[in-house]
Amino acid sequence: AKYGKAYKDADDELIHYKRYNEQKQAIDAHNQRYAEGLESYDMGVNQYTDMTDKEFANIVNGFNPNPGKNMMNEAVTTFKTTGAPVPDSVDWRTKGVVTKVKDQQSCASCWAFSAIGALEGQHAKVEGKLVELSIQNLVDCMKDEGITGCSSGGWPYLAYQYIIREAQGVDTEASYPTINKDNPKCMFTTKNIGARAHAFGVVMPGDEVALKEAVATIGPLSMCVITPGQFTGYKSGVFDVPTCGTQFEWVNHCMLIVGYGTDEQSGKDYWLVKNSMGTQWGEQGYIKMARNHKNQCGVATVASYPVVNPV
Repeated sequence: AKYGKAYKDADDELIHYKRYNEQKQAIDAHNQRYAEGLESYDMGVNQYTDMTDKEFANIVNGFNPNPGKNMMNEAVTTFKTTGAPVPDSVDWRTKGVVTKVKDQQSCASCWAFSAIGALEGQHAKVEGKLVELSIQNLVDCMKDEGITGCSSGGWPYLAYQYIIREAQGVDTEASYPTINKDNPKCMFTTKNIGARAHAFGVVMPGDEVALKEAVATIGPLSMCVITPGQFTGYKSGVFDVPTCGTQFEWVNHCMLIVGYGTDEQSGKDYWLVKNSMGTQWGEQGYIKMARNHKNQCGVATVASYPVVNPV
């Protein structure tokens, strides 16, 4: 009842009840290991605990790259490490360039939340004002980029292409509210543009040193990762899953890196990442993903950012 769950019928409720019990047992077993100091993160029951793998996959499988498009060729710059000194920890939330955590619900639009978050950050850095931008604008209006609404998924690179070339901007969230389902038509209008982008850059794939430097100097970055089963029930701590891969082919979910640091409790380095699964998930909607663990879960595989020129 806490999560307002409604099921189709008694059979459907039974399926989800069994799933909940299985997950709860796994969470309890994991947290026992956490209590013994064998894990660096703990897990908890949330609104996803009763979901089947298929249902949850509909939410976190929003990364859908178009193989005919080459992001690396289109990027105006590929950020490589220069060896410049950067702080040991960074949190862009304290600098007023990160908007509140949102919830994509059952819309496979993580790629749009990720791209918009990066643009909100760059716009705020350049213009000195944080403006919430419309995720729905991207979900509804990118037919030419092959996006057909919630179910199609997408990737941040295509969002930048749309904002830069086609629309020359993206509307504000206030003028074009996000409803997490498909609108019958695109309602973008130039008079409600809240931010523009002029190009986009990528971070050297797989290079966590370059990624650290990029986060410190550029700001919040779009990233897409592999989400192992434990991701569903993540609650707090450093999410370290050694069996998680790094391959581009396995990447499935996009989020926003807003900083990095080292966890005092476990001593592990982490990336501070904003998710789009509501504030009841994780650390008020954020996750600390393992950093300097050989690009675990592909954290540095497809990091990118829009370039915003001063008006």
